[in-house]
Amino acid sequence: MKPLRTLLFLFVVCSSLLTQAQEGEAKQDTVFDLAAIPVQPEFPGGKEAMYTWLRDNTHYPKEALKKKIEGKVYVEFVVEKDGHIDKVVLRRGCNPLLDDEALRVIGQMPAWKPGRLEDGTAAASRFTIPMQFKL
Repeated sequence: MKPLRTLLFLFVVCSSLLTQAQEGEAKQDTVFDLAAIPVQPEFPGGKEAMYTWLRDNTHYPKEALKKKIEGKVYVEFVVEKDGHIDKVVLRRGCNPLLDDEALRVIGQMPAWKPGRLEDGTAAASRFTIPMQFKL
């Protein structure tokens, strides 16, 4: 009977430790929405600098120019804990030519200042940006 209790005790302890390790790992991998981050991620130089960078680095696709295609593309990305841009996805597109250019340019953004939690630790956060293509 005693070996069975010992075995059961070891099982409970191991299960508890495994659960704690998984919870800690999940917290490290969490991507927060902007509303949940007290200190928002920031492009180097701020919002105005970001729009300037986007304007200077976005190339209107030649075929879209020729066909006079305009529209707004919404791109979502994650500002990781170290500030680099990751997981760039199209949230809402308007035309494949413009969608591809928006994804390309967002994927090339320089590292941001990452968002921070209440305790000051850096946190990965999800960000969505609209990109207007207008002739």
